[in-house]
Order: sequence, then C-alpha cells, then structure tokens
Amino acid sequence: MNIKVLKFSGSSLENKESFENILEVILGQEVLICVVVSGSLYIQQQIESYFQYSLEQKSMDAVERPKILLSLKEQISSKITQLRLSPQAEILILRRVAFILESISTLGDKLKANPEQLGAHTLSAKIEIDSIYGFLLAEALAERGFRSTLISSAQILRLHGEGGDLVPEHERSAALAREAIHSHLKKGVTSVIFGSYGESKSGFEALAPQGSDYLATLLGSYLGASEVCIYKDDDGYRTADPRHVYEARVVPELHYREAGELGFFGGTVLHPKVVMPLLDQGIAIRVKNIFHPDKPGTKVSDASNFESFPVKAISFVEHQTMVTLEGKAMRGVPGIAAKTFSTMADHGISVSFITQTSSETSICFIVPGILGPRAKQLLDLAFHEEIRTRFMDPVRLEENLAIIAIVGLGMKGTPGIAARAFQAIAKENINISAIAQGSSELNISMVTQNHMAPKALRALHREYGLEKLRAIPSRDPQVTSLYLHGFGQIGQNLVKQLLVQKDFLGEKLKLNCPIIGLSDSSGFVLCESGFSEVVLESLLQQKSGGLSLGKMTQVSLKKDTSEIWGGPWGRKIYVDLTNSESLAEIEKAIRGGFHIVLANKKPLASPYKDYLNLFNLAEKHQVQIRYEATVGAGLPILDTLHKLASSGDHILEIEGCFSGTLGYLMTKLEEQVPFSIALKEAHAKGFTEPDPRDDLSGMDVARKALILARFMGLKLELSHVNLTPLFPDDLKKASTQEFMTQVSRLDSLFQGQMAEAHVKGNTLRYVASISKDRVSVGIKEVSKSSSLGRLRGTDNQVSVRTKRYLDNPLIVTGPGAGAEVTAAGVLNDIISIAASQERNV
Repeated sequence: MNIKVLKFSGSSLENKESFENILEVILGQEVLICVVVSGSLYIQQQIESYFQYSLEQKSMDAVERPKILLSLKEQISSKITQLRLSPQAEILILRRVAFILESISTLGDKLKANPEQLGAHTLSAKIEIDSIYGFLLAEALAERGFRSTLISSAQILRLHGEGGDLVPEHERSAALAREAIHSHLKKGVTSVIFGSYGESKSGFEALAPQGSDYLATLLGSYLGASEVCIYKDDDGYRTADPRHVYEARVVPELHYREAGELGFFGGTVLHPKVVMPLLDQGIAIRVKNIFHPDKPGTKVSDASNFESFPVKAISFVEHQTMVTLEGKAMRGVPGIAAKTFSTMADHGISVSFITQTSSETSICFIVPGILGPRAKQLLDLAFHEEIRTRFMDPVRLEENLAIIAIVGLGMKGTPGIAARAFQAIAKENINISAIAQGSSELNISMVTQNHMAPKALRALHREYGLEKLRAIPSRDPQVTSLYLHGFGQIGQNLVKQLLVQKDFLGEKLKLNCPIIGLSDSSGFVLCESGFSEVVLESLLQQKSGGLSLGKMTQVSLKKDTSEIWGGPWGRKIYVDLTNSESLAEIEKAIRGGFHIVLANKKPLASPYKDYLNLFNLAEKHQVQIRYEATVGAGLPILDTLHKLASSGDHILEIEGCFSGTLGYLMTKLEEQVPFSIALKEAHAKGFTEPDPRDDLSGMDVARKALILARFMGLKLELSHVNLTPLFPDDLKKASTQEFMTQVSRLDSLFQGQMAEAHVKGNTLRYVASISKDRVSVGIKEVSKSSSLGRLRGTDNQVSVRTKRYLDNPLIVTGPGAGAEVTAAGVLNDIISIAASQERNV
C-alpha cells in the first residue's frame, strides 16, 4: 500500500486558521494516510502545574481548587469553541473535558499521600488531553464525511529498556502497527493516532525526544510509508537562526546526516533520534508550515544536491563549558582519554566536542554549561593521584561558550571551506577557543564566547553566500502583489514600467506582479485580483490629466486602511513612493506581512530609535526592507555597498553628489551663469520642487547622507549632520515669489566663490561626506580634474573608500534624479524581493 504519514502538533488544533488547514491537507491527499496528533503542550503544562501545586500545598480549600479547575476547563473550552464545530460535536468534546478534569480534581489528596505517583498521574493527564485533541480532529473529519478511527499510541507502541533508557521494541511495535492500521485502511478508514507514549513492563511511558514527531517517523518505518510529513509552525530548516541572521533562507533539501548534525548542534526542527527510523528504508521526511501548507518546506532524504552549496547551514548551541586536561607528562601515556570519557559516560554527562593537541599534552572537550562544575569534580577525583604528583595540571573550566557548527556533506572534497571559515571569523576579530573536524568532513565546529556567536554566525553566513540558497522555482509565474502608496510622477512611471516589462517578468523571470492597490492624497483603491492593463492605462491617462483617484470613474475610493492589511494577497510588497511622514503606515504594512520598498527617505531619516525599531519589526515578521531609490534613485549605490560589506570589506568613507538639481546649478555656475538665472532655468525645466528652497536647503541630501551613515552602522540623528544650505536664514520666511525675486542678491556671493576656486584649479560641488567621525553636507571645493570635478548636469556620483579601495576609491556615476530613473530603481528592488524565496508566499 502507498501510505503517507502526516503529523500535526496539538498547537495547530488550537487555532481556527491552522485547524482548517489541517482538514484541507487531510482531505486533499490522493494516497492512503495515517495521521498522528498530539495534545496541547500549553494545556498539559497547566495541568502539570496544578498537580505540582496540589502537592506543595499543605491544604487546598474547597474554594481554591474549583477555581483552578474551572480556569483549566474554560481554557480548553475556549479553544474548542473557536474551531466552530457542530453543536453536537462540541457538546461531546466538552463533556469529555469536564469528565477528565473532574477525575483529576480528586487526585490532590492522593498525591500528598503518595508523591512518587506524580509522574504517573501527570502522564495519565497528558494521555487524556491527547485523546481530547484526537477526538476533536476525528469529529471534525466526520462532519465532512471523512471516515476515521481513533487509536492510542499505547495500543501499538511497545518499549523496553536499553542502557537505562526506554526505547521502542521495533519488531513487536511494527507488527501491532501494521495489524491495527492496515486493517482500517483496507476498509477506507484513516487511523488518527493520538499521544506519544508506549507500554512497557512498568506501565505507560512517554516517548522521547520530540515524542509525537518520533512516533510519526517510527510509524513511517513500520508501515513502509512513501513519506512522513511533519507540520510545524515554521517553514522548515533554515540556513541559520533567523533571530540572529536576517538573510537566513529555508533549506529546500537536506541529507539525513545533515539534518542530524543540525539537530545535534542547537537545531530545534527535528532531534537526530527522530530521523533515525527512516534511514535504512530511505523514506523521506518533509517538514512543512501548517500556516502556509502550500510552501514546499524542507525535504530530508538520502539524496541531496551538494554542488552549488557545499555548506548547507550554520548552527550553534549556547551556554557550554570547555573542560581541559593538561600536563606535559601526559605525552604518549595510554589510557588518559579512555579514562576521561568513561568517567563522563559513567555519570551520564554527554560530550559534544573533543579536540586534542598533536603533542598529546592537552585534551579539551565541551559539556553543557550547567554540567561543567560536576565534570570537573568527577575528573579531579578520577585523576586525584596524577594531579597530586603533578603528572597532570588541575582540571580547568572555561565557561559561557558557544559551539558553532558549519554543516554540509558537500564540504567533503571541496578545498578551502575551513580556510574561508577562519578568514571570515578573523575579519570580525572573533577569538576561537577550539576547532574540531571529523574525518567525514560533514561538520566543522569551532568554539567561541557566547556573546560573539551571533556575530560569527552572520560572518559565516555571508562568507558562504547562504542568502542565495533557495528552492528550485516553479515553472508557473510566482505572484507577488504590489500596493503602491503614492501615484504621483514616480508612481505613474513605475506603473508604466511594470506594464512594459510584464512579458519579460513572466517569461524570463517567472514573476507575476499584479498591482492590487494604489493611493494618492484623496484615498486608495483596491482590486484583489490586480488591476487589468486596460484599467491601469485609463488611470494613468486620467492622472496625467490632473484627476485624483477620488474623481476617477472606474474605481471605488476607500478610506479604511484595515482592508489593506487583512487582504488575501499572498506574497505582497508595500511600495512607498511619497514624500510624507509614513512611518506608522509602513509599520502597519510590516505587521500585515508586507515586504517594503521605499523611495521615500523620511521613514529612514526618522529618529534613530524609530529607525531601529522599524528594522527590528521587519526582522520579527521576517520581511525585507529595500530602499535603493532613497539614495541614488536608479544608481546601485546601496547594492554596491552591501556587496562590499558581504565580501568582508570595510567601508571607511563615502563622498558624493546626491542631488541632480544642485548638480545642475553647480555646472551652470562653472559656466559663469549667475546663480539666480541658473535657478530660474532649473525651475522652468521642472528640475526643482515647486518651492526651490526644498532643494536649496540641502535637507534632501542630508537625509541621503544620514541613510548612508546608518547603513555604515553609525547611530546618528539628522541633527548630527553638519548641513550648510544655499540660502541665508532671512529668506526662509519669504513667499516663493518673493524668494525668486530676491535670490539675485546671492549672485555675487557664488560668483566670488567660484572665481576663488578657479584660481586654484578647483570648482564647486554640493557634496555629502560620510565617515565614522563626521557627516557633512554643503558646498565644497574639488579639483577640476577629480571625478567630482568632471561631473556635469544632473548626474549623481558616489565615491566609496574602503580597506580594499583605499588609494583608488570605487566610483559609481550616472543619472540620479528624475521620476523615470527613480521608478527604475524601485522596480529593481521589487524584482529582488519577488524573486527571492521569502516568507509571505
């Protein structure tokens, strides 16, 4: 029989969305299935706490006990009520809950008399809670006409002792499983197996570790399943912990051994023991997200692609202690290592990392931090005589350490993997206490201080380019819905470019980017399936004719933005093309699962605290923020800086001209055109804002400089930028017309400055300079023969000085102003997000 084992955790059954997803997954299967479900860990913990509370209290009055039990009953009842089962099913389940809790309430006094029975009663309660959730799922399936039967894991799982631990008795358990489950499947009835415990000689015992996951893989092995699919609340294995590495990606495929190593070194997806039952038969495990069941997740099997990414993931485990045995007299003496590790094994202390010097005078190994003092105590006792006679030094401990594991079967035979790791770590000035690599070359492990581990993790992730690892894209175009906040000149140009590029995006990049929302100052319009080309072209025509969205006939204007954040858009991007204070709206978009693309500089130039909160929020919700167009419009300035940083280079200084308007004015001054005339020409050509002082103030350039400074890691405020505007304070309060009339008084000032510069072979440019010591924006004399001196018209330029580009800076030059160029920069950011395998599919 072609059978698939599906496993769902109890937490999935507490949420209406995930519960509906479970039912859809089960009902949508085209092969025979076996379902494993566990109870709510939260409810189990509450009951366990109640048992413990009963045990610790000298007396529990008749009022207090019913209150606690009523609270437990209400918690379970509320979870069940949220699922909206039929009234009959809900009544049956609630009656069962009431019966179980009333039975439990009589145990308090018995536990006080026999406290050693606490574990048995706690397990009994867990079994009952598991049965509730199994019953709940079976009833919901029955309502949809799906035939299923409930089976307790204890009916099919037998445990026996092995080395002090209880392990499955495979032969007997397999026979029981096949007998119970196959007989139902032959009748078209699916088995819903609840719990994660088995029967031993001493009674029921919990299966560990990760009981229900382990049960699922055991059943997969016993039934000869085609696949075991474990649904969790995450997308699968990741290249690194996303709490520390924002660019972490879901790993599409892992070998069993790779998954085992990741589980051993701090991974939380599957314990290594969970994978083991399926190895011999080559049965694949797929880990998927129950909240996004359409995502592919991670497939763990005996096949994996190593060529492109010899390193698959980087994991780490914190709070470890290194134990060191050292002594010159140890050299060549047999039995030291054997005695050391047998002492640890005899007392149940697990060793995760071992290294020994080639001179054999030192042995180091790692144990969990909490066990470090105990390990030292045992070894001091075991080697008491050797230490007393100075054959060995006293055992030393180094605490607060972390083990970082670089994992990938493809490392075997790939030269330079270890060297790259040590170089990447060294560049970040991170000290390594110990290094280990097995002969299989599956894992390179290194030990560093706890507080340095996240930094090391990020450095290694960048070094191996793991942010590029992604699943093979589907042949079908991937839909990424766009909401454009702002329908001015940039917004209109972006829509035009999306229309022109539609075929290229679909055919070459396999992307489909429908515009589902547009907004201007009058409100916003939505279309769930995306506006058609005909409608968009009509909106563009009417907008160019001066109409706002509120006055257009094809669309219905909306005001309540909650309809945006809660919409069924799938993968989605919020594009801010305004010049407004839109930070609050962007935060709403992030909470709604939108990735963010910005042409608007103001959110990124907000107070540093708000700026930091914005990126922390994006990290929490696992969405990207891209903002290339805020600095150089269509120029790849931020992308260039990011690549330099990713390659391990250090940015020392950035200097450049970031305003096409001010670049035009400086070029005209160089051509001896009076400042007032040049300004009026620029105004007439549309190069300036309606009020030219918005450009001449230099504030726009200052915001760009601040964004670059923060990109470099500087914790600055806008007020820290040393800004020199191009007009005096007394012209600030004048009307635009008055300003344009009086600006001629500045002609002689700029003419004199330019003349002085020419005498020295220099010219004037409006320059932003950013370094770790100072950020300044204003007019600066530069050599006519320099790259800035040769800059003409509205072109922008950035010069980047780094450790690698110290004497000969890296220079990027090109059009940096205009709605069309800015829209192109925004489109590049949209494509980057849409093409990546991110969370909100």
